Amino acid sequence: MAETSSRPLKRARVEDEAADPENLRVDWDDSILRDRDLWLDDGNIILVAGKTAFKVYKGLLAVQSPVFAGMLAASSPDATTRSEGTPVVHLPDSPTDLKHLLHTLLPTKDVDIFRRTDNDGYDFERLFSVTRLAHKYEIEIIEQQAIDCLKVYFTHRFSFWEDAKQLGIVALNEYLASIGVVHLARLTGNLSMLPIALYDCALTRGRIARGWHREDGTVERLSDGDLERCIDGFGTLCREWTDMSHQIHSTTPSQMCLTREACRESLLDLREQAADNQILWEPLSPTLSIRSPHCEPTCPSCTSDLLKRDSVARHALWRRLPTIFGLEVEGWDQL
Repeated sequence: MAETSSRPLKRARVEDEAADPENLRVDWDDSILRDRDLWLDDGNIILVAGKTAFKVYKGLLAVQSPVFAGMLAASSPDATTRSEGTPVVHLPDSPTDLKHLLHTLLPTKDVDIFRRTDNDGYDFERLFSVTRLAHKYEIEIIEQQAIDCLKVYFTHRFSFWEDAKQLGIVALNEYLASIGVVHLARLTGNLSMLPIALYDCALTRGRIARGWHREDGTVERLSDGDLERCIDGFGTLCREWTDMSHQIHSTTPSQMCLTREACRESLLDLREQAADNQILWEPLSPTLSIRSPHCEPTCPSCTSDLLKRDSVARHALWRRLPTIFGLEVEGWDQL
């Protein structure tokens, strides 16, 4: 696992040098720039991804990854270029992905491997990059930690998902980012993440065809099979919602209700709002989240009955998610 010493790693630059891109150019290729954060003056290996070069410690990479160990061995044929005696290895990875992984393995500032954002949610871009490359380079402990973070939200348990969604545990900028989770679930064999990931993708409707545009400009798209699952699943969700809405939005007041006519009117208003807001709806979200502030509240007894019907219907839909998206997930919604 990555060391988390509080002492900052050495750097080969000073602040005024970093301000000028010309001073970041490497000596063997004018089109490649040194990374501002991960160019360490006493590093003994240079990794190049795209047009970005990282000078780091070969031993720390090799001890954590058997793939890096073989690749960075002194006899590695890939190290055909040298910079002032330091071997240079070109990698086919995205510079953004590699930087996220290196920051995890060789933290220069952050001691929290999977730091959270200002909204107290895990940084999804970083989780995606680290999971993908940790799997590729067989860094099992880092891969598992990243997957565990993702499973806080992309879980098989309804109650866990509700809590994580309310707290914003995983900071997804948009539902389209769940395309990345679909890829990671299949890449790592964690298929229990697929139902809620495909559900999020389905909620984007036609925008799913655009793909997920990442911070580095690359675009992730669903496979044809998973795209078909989303399209078919969305149609099923619409039909399921019709049945759910009638079940949840009964206009019959509670047996304990003392203001039956007023509550009947409020329940009818809520049913109409649910129909009007279907274009904005998320069938697994609480029904009261769409209640208009202009709608008169129901009495405590009617509200309690409504919430119970809502919870039962949403949990029932959750249990059917794998079937809705044409999946078989062992242990879904079980302890």
